[in-house]
Amino acid sequence: MRGGTDQGILVILILMISLFFFITLILFIVTIYLRLSNSFKAARMRYRSKKWDPIILSVMDGSRSPGRAYDELKWKNSTEYLLRLELYIDMVKGEEKERLVELGRLSSEKLHDLLVSKNRKKRLYGVHLLGLFHPKDQYKYLHFDGNDFELTLTMIREMRTVNDFRLKERLINLLFVFKYISPVYISNILVDMGEDIVPILRMLILERKDHPYEQVIAIETIRRMHYSDCIDLDGNVLRENKDPVVLTSFMRYMEEMGDERHVQLVRPYFEHPSSQVRIAAVNAYLAMSGELTAEDIGRFFNDPVVQVAVSAAKKLNLMNTVPFIDLDRINQFKWADIYKRMVY
Repeated sequence: MRGGTDQGILVILILMISLFFFITLILFIVTIYLRLSNSFKAARMRYRSKKWDPIILSVMDGSRSPGRAYDELKWKNSTEYLLRLELYIDMVKGEEKERLVELGRLSSEKLHDLLVSKNRKKRLYGVHLLGLFHPKDQYKYLHFDGNDFELTLTMIREMRTVNDFRLKERLINLLFVFKYISPVYISNILVDMGEDIVPILRMLILERKDHPYEQVIAIETIRRMHYSDCIDLDGNVLRENKDPVVLTSFMRYMEEMGDERHVQLVRPYFEHPSSQVRIAAVNAYLAMSGELTAEDIGRFFNDPVVQVAVSAAKKLNLMNTVPFIDLDRINQFKWADIYKRMVY
């Protein structure tokens, strides 16, 4: 190479090669460190598990009390121990599970340290274990962070089965802060909370008319709980709500939980501007009605939208008795072909 330009290129190449070599060396050292660290942790866990397992098993079968076992345990205030205990709790039910949960509650001091830790990963561990062991004296250390979506949602999910009405009320209020969460996902969490949240759901259905999103979730939750005692809200919901989604959702609930006493409230919605509402009204009416008339069927199969007729036909096809209608009258239906193929 000759000249200043060639020497400059040579210097740049040497610097780049040196830089890549340095980066490669660092990555190699980090890889070796992580491999050794993971191997050490795995070996330590195997060693400790051999000490923990016999004691945990003796608590599970009742030969050792949780208090006595806790005194004999080593490393009993470590996260690894609590996660190991969780493996056994997940495998059993009944009294065996209760004994193991009681053993886990004795390590509530460790839970406190995790819940108040500045390390986000440790706080997540703490929340998870708190939801597993349910030591009520530790609930007050829960700090929901509205700016940390994942952590807050994890807290809500882990705490959903806690037997504390006030805590559940707080969790429900937090859930509705996240408007972009799937309604189905929220409903799944609410169903797991159990029927003691029904008073809150009733309040949402009756009072949150300006927030149909919340009303629909509350209605879907009681429907999926198969809770029938909210059927008495039918008059309030159907008369005072204008939102088609809310009306549709409640009539789906009526379809599953209603009876003949509620039939007349559904009739006016056969003429609703929304085809979605009309379909829900027809389905609810057919499910609740003890006796159909030819006029009812004629109304369904003369609807402007074919989906209404198809939905009615599917329901009628499952019913034992359908009113006799003369073939000439059937031919006058707007959707006569559907009736003849699926019902007649």
